[in-house]
Amino acid sequence: IGRRVILTQDPILRITKTNNATTTLFLTASTTVDYKIVIENNGGPAYHSVLFDTLKDEDGNIVNKQSWNLDEIHPNEKITINYTIAFNASTTPSGIYTNYARVKSIGRNPSLNPFYGWFVDSPVATSSVEIGGSAGGTTENDGGENGSGDGGGDGMGGGGSESVIDEPLGSGSSGGGGGPVASTGGAGGR
Repeated sequence: IGRRVILTQDPILRITKTNNATTTLFLTASTTVDYKIVIENNGGPAYHSVLFDTLKDEDGNIVNKQSWNLDEIHPNEKITINYTIAFNASTTPSGIYTNYARVKSIGRNPSLNPFYGWFVDSPVATSSVEIGGSAGGTTENDGGENGSGDGGGDGMGGGGSESVIDEPLGSGSSGGGGGPVASTGGAGGR
């Protein structure tokens, strides 16, 4: 006798990332930059979800990375995460710094057994700032919709919900010896 397993619609994750620097703001190496990540799920539940955020310099070196455990992202749920990175004047070289954000999760079933659930990741969203001797700028990349899975399902779900986390959760850490550092704090509510 086999085990009956309930499979849900695949999650359809969308992620955007922005910062508060504007094209008219001159950033120096002693500046703080506020970042905002918005995650939306327009499909089925996304189980065991974790947001990974990595700051790289223009040579591709990781200078800061952190992660947030989001657990389950429900259908039609919107999660907003706000945090700040300080660029230290004495240790931050001039250049363009880009943040990369991505959600990794499991779709179809919360089981980690690969016969029941499978990996469903969001696209990567980016946001860049220029530090140093020229006028600062900002770019933003909307990660779009998740290309994983078949995109099927009826698109129906609950009325949706929204969560805001104003402080990083858990594992924020600074890479390298100095340079940009993310603010850290306790867990925010969902």
